[in-house]
Amino acid sequence: MSDTRATYHDTVVRDKIKFFDSTAPDPDWLVKQCYLLIIASATEIVNGIDNLWKAGPSVGRHNYPDFGQFVPINYFKAFASAAPFCWSPEQYWYEESRDVPWDVFLPCLKGYNEKRRRLITTFLMLVDESMSGWRPKTTKLGGLPNYTFEPRKPVPLGTMFRNGVECITGVLVVQDVVQNPEQQSLKTYHGDVSALPDNSTIPAHTAEVLRLVGGANIPEGGWVGGDSWFGSVTTAIEVILFVFIRTLFELILY
Repeated sequence: MSDTRATYHDTVVRDKIKFFDSTAPDPDWLVKQCYLLIIASATEIVNGIDNLWKAGPSVGRHNYPDFGQFVPINYFKAFASAAPFCWSPEQYWYEESRDVPWDVFLPCLKGYNEKRRRLITTFLMLVDESMSGWRPKTTKLGGLPNYTFEPRKPVPLGTMFRNGVECITGVLVVQDVVQNPEQQSLKTYHGDVSALPDNSTIPAHTAEVLRLVGGANIPEGGWVGGDSWFGSVTTAIEVILFVFIRTLFELILY
């Protein structure tokens, strides 16, 4: 926020906002408070930051949330403008929203997957996809690098994730964001030569399953299931070989 290119630079200077409070017992209390409000907002029915900061009777049966009693709205808006860049390389901090690539978000997703892999041993995994809904209002993409339109989904427009769920607990253990087709084709395993006798290339759906299996660290003897989008003879063979070769390699290293 000290850089004049930051969206809320003028607001931060004018309101003397400091997210690191060296005088407080917990210098990061304001950052924690803002994250807490993001989580709390998921339980509220109103839309938009401004409505979360309204107080008094609403048009429904409940009063407005009145988040202003915890943090001033300008503090939160300044926080929200910077929080998505916490994992981002600095080179993207001040890009125009229309030019921001997925590289801003991918380090966060990578950290998420690594933590889940350390916490959970996955033997049974179901692969599927989910949608994070997004309907731009002022620009075509609304700041996203791309979005997916899938009419058959309950939420048809937004960011799609291919994900793997540990079957016993129901916990998401690995996720992979669906980028535009050009970037998807550059991801690991896509277009590699398969193990089939015809030496055909690995298609997109098989490459996706292999990335999810590797991300969840499925051991030999584990099970992976999914719907028809993921399933094929190529997928079945490649997954078996993938787990076998990785297990053999680990044994050699051991």
